[in-house]
Amino acid sequence: MGWGMKRANHKIAIVSLGSIGRRHIRLIKELYPEIRIVLVRTKNSMAWPEESMAEIVVFSVECAIKEGVVGAIICSPASFHLEHAQPFIDRGVTVLIEKPLSNNLSSVKQFLETKHSDKKSVIIGYVFRHSVAANRIKSMIRCGELGKIFTVDIKCKSNLMDWRPGTDYRQSVSANRKLGGGVLLELSHEIDYASWLFGPLEVVKADIESSAFLDAQVEDVANLQINGRDNTQLQIYLSFSSQELVRHCQICAEKGCLNWDLISEKISWKPLGGHAKVWFGKQNRDDLFKRQHKHFFDVLEKTKAFVLGAGK
Repeated sequence: MGWGMKRANHKIAIVSLGSIGRRHIRLIKELYPEIRIVLVRTKNSMAWPEESMAEIVVFSVECAIKEGVVGAIICSPASFHLEHAQPFIDRGVTVLIEKPLSNNLSSVKQFLETKHSDKKSVIIGYVFRHSVAANRIKSMIRCGELGKIFTVDIKCKSNLMDWRPGTDYRQSVSANRKLGGGVLLELSHEIDYASWLFGPLEVVKADIESSAFLDAQVEDVANLQINGRDNTQLQIYLSFSSQELVRHCQICAEKGCLNWDLISEKISWKPLGGHAKVWFGKQNRDDLFKRQHKHFFDVLEKTKAFVLGAGK
């Protein structure tokens, strides 16, 4: 019997019970109700219904490790990501770290240079890599359907005040620079999928603004000019102080123009001299996370199979 048939005997740690931690607990229990959740509460915060979905609640990473977890999902603020992840990694636990890896470049460099860390079992939580639409676009690029890509225009606009209904946005991680807040890190999904589809990337110019719209000491607008692979010119505009809700990518290429609406998961492809084609990814935000969870457990199972001598 393979390891995947024995999931009921295994435990997964969820570190921190913020909005993203609650989403992870809820969706894992929907996908894999047999998995036992070890919840690591990182501070004395308000109670949430999702806490009752955890079989065990502890108050430190070390206590979670003693419970024998085989996987961990790090959902704490970015400034604590590596601190919370490293003990798991050192013990061979497969880890999913919510984006970004850290808010501190020195900490990232130190992490990458740590030779005893098994980074093959570390996943960063950039969910758009699991988008059906994004993977269709990647396939179109790979097979040459678009031809040479000339320009890419990426926009992500929203209002931070609307992100977490019922909470004061000024008290959120997103509005706290020390915890990894600010539009560049909070909306770094766009930078990641741009790198995944069109990279490697080289930043040419970056305009960062802290407008008067939000009462927060973080940047809320970023306008990036970037060179991509084969001299592709990218423009990435990020804002969480906008009255509009926009998440869009336009690709102008040798063989036509492609538009991707990330909110509706709609791709519109207009080839030169041909008829327009439209596809829908037919997935919502929860679906993205479920696909990411399946990838996480696939990586975890392969890692455990290797450790147990059942695979190479």
